[in-house]
Amino acid sequence: PKPRTDHTSVLWEINDNNSTMVTFGGNMEGFGPTSELWALTPSNDENLHSSWREIPVFGPSPSPRTSHTAAILGRGHNAKMVIVGGTSSTLGTGPGSMLCEA
Repeated sequence: PKPRTDHTSVLWEINDNNSTMVTFGGNMEGFGPTSELWALTPSNDENLHSSWREIPVFGPSPSPRTSHTAAILGRGHNAKMVIVGGTSSTLGTGPGSMLCEA
């Protein structure tokens, strides 16, 4: 993914042997807030690099935002990532830019 600030990253435990870091949103220089969702899968081999992949989102999804919080609820393939709060530059600056939906 492109460099960003003010994003969230959570650890998704897929099973006892596999986990993935999931990163949502943030502010990308020259672009602004994003709603991109990325996964970083660590390598189990010291000689191989970890790999990033963009995760497509189907159905309702959070609007682009920065400075939010996130958590993983559950474990495995039934887990859900919940995004809460944050700000959106499309709403201006100050208290009016705060997002209140989850």
